[in-house]
Amino acid sequence: MKDDLQFIRAGREELFEIAVFLDDCWRAEYRGIVADAYLDALSAAVRHRKLSARYEEDVSEFLMMVDAGK
Repeated sequence: MKDDLQFIRAGREELFEIAVFLDDCWRAEYRGIVADAYLDALSAAVRHRKLSARYEEDVSEFLMMVDAGK
C-alpha cells in the first residue's frame, strides 16, 4: 500500500458523494444480475437520506480512502 493512502472518517458533507458512488457501483457491478428497472430506479437522494439518518443516529461509521489528499 502506498504511503500517501489513508482512511479517514467521512463527515456529513461527504455523504451525498458517497451515495452517488454507491449507486454507481451497484449499476456497474449488478447490471445483468439485478433487474435493470431496479438499478435504473436507484436514487442518490434517497440513499443520501438513509445514510444521513444512520450518520445522525451514530449507528454507522463511514470511511473514505484518501490518496494524496483527494
